[in-house]
Amino acid sequence: MPISKTGVEWQDSFKTSQEVPLRPEPVFDVINKTASDKAVFAVDVGNVNINFERLVDIHGDQKWTTSGQYATMGYGLPAAIAAKIAYPHRDVYSLNGDGGFAMLMEELLTQVKYNLHIVNLVFSNETLGFIEAEQRDDSEQPLSGVDIPATDWAMAAKGLGCESYTVKTVDDFKQAMKAASQTEAPVLIDIKFTHEMPFTTQHMFLDPATSSQEDIDVFVEKYQAQDLKPFSYFLEQAGVGSDAVSGASVTEDSTSDPAIKQANIDATSGASLA
Repeated sequence: MPISKTGVEWQDSFKTSQEVPLRPEPVFDVINKTASDKAVFAVDVGNVNINFERLVDIHGDQKWTTSGQYATMGYGLPAAIAAKIAYPHRDVYSLNGDGGFAMLMEELLTQVKYNLHIVNLVFSNETLGFIEAEQRDDSEQPLSGVDIPATDWAMAAKGLGCESYTVKTVDDFKQAMKAASQTEAPVLIDIKFTHEMPFTTQHMFLDPATSSQEDIDVFVEKYQAQDLKPFSYFLEQAGVGSDAVSGASVTEDSTSDPAIKQANIDATSGASLA
């Protein structure tokens, strides 16, 4: 991933964002500050995976689980139930996109039936994010079958017997998380979330050697990535050359000997660096 000289600071700079619908950084900052050292996170499948793995600061004796092998949507709620049964004295959170949540939201009934205090977070961005990203970036096709109707998930959860909250601002979310910590009942928090996709590392346009300036300008504006630099920038700062196609690097010293030049092959791409 290309980073700026203050790469962590670049990501952290959005923690105080007041944008609505909500960005992921301030939401996950609240989660980090609220969850205990023994928290268990059951993570569904979708954009929530990307945001969780980038933004949650796992520490202490915290645990987390997701469907990494099969990428099974709908994993979050039943996994949270299993976690709460296995660790009844820990705080347990299910983290779900609205697509995955919609697939098994009836598991809230199980939580209610057995009075399992689980905090269920739904990131409502009204799309199947992984699939939308594939259709836009990989196949570049018209979007098909990814939109999710705007839904009042808090109202639906209330009908199933949960305590529930709808949040549209960071302050709303802080208050909802505080309330969730003061009850023994299952809780559903419907977070009205940005429709913007997470920063992509698969289709990046930052390097003038491989991308047009027009593509770079569009990419930088879309992701507010003005402070990010391509990997080649850091190679140049370190006095190291870079193969523009493969990204393989070679120093001047290592290529001064013709024999070394001949042997210096990029093992990944097979491209010669001579």
